[in-house]
Amino acid sequence: MVDKLILEHYFKEKILRPRTMKSYSQAMQKFTSCMSKLGVNSIKQVTRDNLLEWRDRELRVNGLSATSWNSYCRQLRAVLTFALEQGLVHWPENHFKTLQVRTPGKRKKTLSDEQIAKTHKVFSELIHEENENRYSGRIHPTWFWSVVFETLYYTGMRRNQLLNIRLKDVNLGDQTIFLSIQGSKAHSENIIPIPNGLVEALGILQAKAKEMRFKPDDQLFNVTRFGTNRYKYKTMQDSNISNAFRELSARLDFPASPHRLRHTLGTKLMRQPEKNLHLVKAIFGHKDIRTTLEYVVPDLEDMRDLLNTMPKLIK
Repeated sequence: MVDKLILEHYFKEKILRPRTMKSYSQAMQKFTSCMSKLGVNSIKQVTRDNLLEWRDRELRVNGLSATSWNSYCRQLRAVLTFALEQGLVHWPENHFKTLQVRTPGKRKKTLSDEQIAKTHKVFSELIHEENENRYSGRIHPTWFWSVVFETLYYTGMRRNQLLNIRLKDVNLGDQTIFLSIQGSKAHSENIIPIPNGLVEALGILQAKAKEMRFKPDDQLFNVTRFGTNRYKYKTMQDSNISNAFRELSARLDFPASPHRLRHTLGTKLMRQPEKNLHLVKAIFGHKDIRTTLEYVVPDLEDMRDLLNTMPKLIK
């Protein structure tokens, strides 16, 4: 297999983010490993039947989700399209173009007001326990993760956007947050307002950062500097967020995640009487308004009220 050579050329041409490069490398490694198990030792020998056998094994035997399989397909389709164009592979066509499977149309997940209130209660309890040296789990320091939760709740930003916020990006004077290209899924900068409910929490975070002599370009949401010496890296990673929310979810007895908070914000904003789809689109940094609509979960009672506007049948 010449997967390394293909990826080297692809990465040199496309100039992707390290996180994206890692994801593509994992997909290619998975592909070549599975082909080897099927007795295919050269990418030139790969047929559509080989890939169909791989797909069947992943979905039916290994229990891979349709969403994860489709993610592999999208990444490998992009890499192999490039390889075909550059003459690195000589397939009659890109086999990955038609290998995606239909995913179930699941209802988008949001958090109810009761669940949000319960989350605040859990944070308050943990902060109290930690102050009395009775807690030392992954939600440490608890004041920091409380600020993270509030920031995600009030802004709906993605976790990667949060990780890329620097000290200088938060301006409490004019109440704005600058979201850089580095953290953007749409590869674009964005400035969002800081709502009044978030000012106090961000003020605490910024004050503590300045006490610890953070430089303007330093990562602001960096648990490794605010917590005790228990972290492997010097900057906060995606895994730190995943671990904290995993423990939080276990304590809450319901799933909580940055993406659920993003869907929750979009849904709440679109339920307001003064709702403005274009403003919500700007807050979320979407290029296509159809993407914004995907974040809005219709409320059952709103649908009931709308249906109740129908004139009654005359009997």
